[in-house]
Amino acid sequence: AIVYYEKALELEPDHVITHGRLALALAAVGRIDEAIKECRFVLKKRPKDAEMHFNVGVLLEKQGKLDEAIKSYQQALQINPDYTEASKHLNAALAKQKNR
Repeated sequence: AIVYYEKALELEPDHVITHGRLALALAAVGRIDEAIKECRFVLKKRPKDAEMHFNVGVLLEKQGKLDEAIKSYQQALQINPDYTEASKHLNAALAKQKNR
């Protein structure tokens, strides 16, 4: 899937949805840095995309960047206070941070 998303982006480099899907595909194969880069591209175009802030948080947490992950979860919840998954991840990350 990654190859197809990359080819699609060659044709339409600013297509936000394709960047988002590429981010998920990259994350699925462990290419976390690249996935974060794609998520951040989407966020430049759509800064109020709560799901993308959440995705960045999950990816940062996988890298052990807990403080940054917490900020991303908080941003997601600021945009959408009812975002249950972001709330769960934020609470878990805060608990981990407390136990450091």
